[in-house]
Amino acid sequence: MRFFVPTANDPSHARALHSDIRERVASAGHAIMDKNIFRIRFQRQARSVSLAVGDSYHELEGDPVFAIFKAPSYYVVCTRRHGALDGEPVRIEQDDVNTVEEFE
Repeated sequence: MRFFVPTANDPSHARALHSDIRERVASAGHAIMDKNIFRIRFQRQARSVSLAVGDSYHELEGDPVFAIFKAPSYYVVCTRRHGALDGEPVRIEQDDVNTVEEFE
């Protein structure tokens, strides 16, 4: 999948938005790695969940996912209200994640 961020006007704008979100998440104390993650598949309450950039998920109040980052022992999922512009990102424990797909 080619790199994008929902609401971005073009690839340059997408990279700038992603960089801003990355800085916000890092300044909140998350030691994130330099990877551009597109999708994670994980276990949540005994069921499989696939969550990708651009997807919405009921646990995230229906907002689209703007970015997914890897921290040392967990993944950080950001939506507008969870880490991208406001609030704390959603944390998905590494042990719950089955598959990770990065952007090309």
